[in-house]
Amino acid sequence: MLALPDLSVALAKGGVACFKIGQQVAYTMTVSNADMAGALGANQPVTVTNTLPSGLSDLKVTANGGDWLVSTNGSTITVTYTGSYPIAAGAKLSLITISGTLNTQATPLMNDVVTVSTPQDINAVND
Repeated sequence: MLALPDLSVALAKGGVACFKIGQQVAYTMTVSNADMAGALGANQPVTVTNTLPSGLSDLKVTANGGDWLVSTNGSTITVTYTGSYPIAAGAKLSLITISGTLNTQATPLMNDVVTVSTPQDINAVND
């Protein structure tokens, strides 16, 4: 039986626990394939979608290693993996960082939604 991939994405915010209006904020996303999962081949594209909360301006998206193609549409950022394949079990892909300035549109509780997808992913719960 062929083992299938199991991608997950982790989102971490940098800096202090609470941000103030006018302060620079940064989020780092890490995509990984589970240790016991199957490898991903070139025919299995990896896409990360991040719907940012309102209240961020001067957005900048960077991808370490140049392994990602970035596109934006309003508050939605889509990042597609362009690095080398196969992606082995247990592999972590290069980091994606989103930074911006907290503006007056921000709400007290900001909810940043990020997902990762690839065909045949066996566990959608951790995507």
